[in-house]
Amino acid sequence: MRPNSPRSTALCILLIIFVTGFTFVRLCSNQFVYWDDHNTIARNPNFAVEGAAGPGRYWREPSGSLYIPVTYTVWGALAELSRGKQPDPVMHSLLDPWLFHAFNVLLHIATAVLVFLLLRKLMGADWPACLGALLFALHPVQVESVAWASGTKDLLAGFFGVLALLGYVAAARRMKAGNARAAYLTYSGGAVALLFAMLSKPSAVIVPAVVGVLELLLIRQSSRRASLWVAGWLALAVPFIVKGKLSQPATMYFTAPLWSRPLIAADALAFYLKQLIAPIHLLPDYGRSPRWLLQSGAYRYTWVVPVVVALACWLGRRRYPWLLAAFGVFVAALLPILGLVKFEFQLYSTVADHYLYFAMLGPALALAFLMSSHWKRIPVSLCAAALAVVAGRSFVQAGYWRDTSTLFHHVLERNPTSLAAQAVLGFMEQEAGHDAMAYQHFLRTLETEPEYSTGYFYLGVIELRENRPVEALAHLERANELNPDDRQVLNNLGIALARVGRFPEAVRRLSRVLELVPDYSSARTNLGVVYEQAGEPALAMRCYQQVLMTDPNDEGARRGMRRLTGQPQ
Repeated sequence: MRPNSPRSTALCILLIIFVTGFTFVRLCSNQFVYWDDHNTIARNPNFAVEGAAGPGRYWREPSGSLYIPVTYTVWGALAELSRGKQPDPVMHSLLDPWLFHAFNVLLHIATAVLVFLLLRKLMGADWPACLGALLFALHPVQVESVAWASGTKDLLAGFFGVLALLGYVAAARRMKAGNARAAYLTYSGGAVALLFAMLSKPSAVIVPAVVGVLELLLIRQSSRRASLWVAGWLALAVPFIVKGKLSQPATMYFTAPLWSRPLIAADALAFYLKQLIAPIHLLPDYGRSPRWLLQSGAYRYTWVVPVVVALACWLGRRRYPWLLAAFGVFVAALLPILGLVKFEFQLYSTVADHYLYFAMLGPALALAFLMSSHWKRIPVSLCAAALAVVAGRSFVQAGYWRDTSTLFHHVLERNPTSLAAQAVLGFMEQEAGHDAMAYQHFLRTLETEPEYSTGYFYLGVIELRENRPVEALAHLERANELNPDDRQVLNNLGIALARVGRFPEAVRRLSRVLELVPDYSSARTNLGVVYEQAGEPALAMRCYQQVLMTDPNDEGARRGMRRLTGQPQ
């Protein structure tokens, strides 16, 4: 193997940029999908409509269960650039999805280049580091994060996470060279990158754990300095861990018993290891939820796989310390989402491809060190051919993400019981006015997950539209039991209660919505209608007036005012 040179380094970077760009460029023509994109970007009222306030509120408070202000700031900037260029007719959005997808592709390329620079610093060899970075960039499990517009949060967290690692490794090298001042400056720069990573997605709190693995097995500074440096980054992560835990919603769906959680985590690791070796059927919803796993009994034997791999890495740690480091990085990067602690997406599945984005640094590390230590024994052409196959598989997988219908009909072909696919397709049919088809999709969601509040909610909405208030009331009450403070559930439950003549209860539910969201004009208009029906015209008038003070064009409130004042409708 020839020594490093500026020419070889430049060639490696150009190769990574070209091959990664060629593999993923087709994603730029994709649409937004009804898989978070409609809420986070396409129809987000903070920047998806003319005159929107922008992403500033996301620095003040979390969005749902995630505090990701850096991600929302990026989306806000892209929204301003894309507004009015090529609106998305499917989402009825003013935003052009092309720019969001192109940004994801460019960000992924930039992260792959950073992975190359990190691996090069760890081993001091250009071409093995290049092969490792190409594995990181081209593996099919990375397609979901890049293809999904809402996956920007994973890409940003990955980019800043790798940048933080690069800063840490560079600081350690400078300290060994005796340049303490430059080392501490670089370490501080890495800490800033870590903050940006955690503000992009809270799961980046695992970066200090990854640093700990690299420090212990590859970097090997003095134990005192290493402990202080890793502890400093852990201290930065603690507030994000606490905030993330407090922001997680209180859900009533299935909670796995404590005894089963290590087995669930081991099953997730086994699944991910299989996906690394044989990435054949890649889906946004594998249906591998804790409920499914415990009912299927698969947990009884899948735990063997990660245990055997861990044991093999441990036994070979003296001869191949990099192999144990690679496995340690892979596991550490997945710790928050293995199922040891309950998280929201487990309603659908414990495992998901986008959780692997940063964790792919482990396999990249393994390949780079393998090629570095066996450069003469392993034909480079064989490795290049394998990477070409991997890139081809990613190119094909990217095609499934071109629009919602293509993606989730593909999911149903591979996983007919997919909760996510039935819910998304049901939502699409309901928006298109195909209530009968939507109703069937939402019924199937409840066959998969009997505690799925969204399924009960949409069944109730469709039944209200078809003037079946008794059936709607039953479904909306169940949705309210499962999700007590959901404003949409409470709003429609108030309508259903009024339709069956239970006016005091309707008033109580709609008033609760306004306690939670005082500016929710639809609920205040509905409250006015209920007061009208209950024979309280003065209270109804007050509701309509309050709505019209904030939105003079609200048609529901204007119709209510006309009714009360005897004006023609």
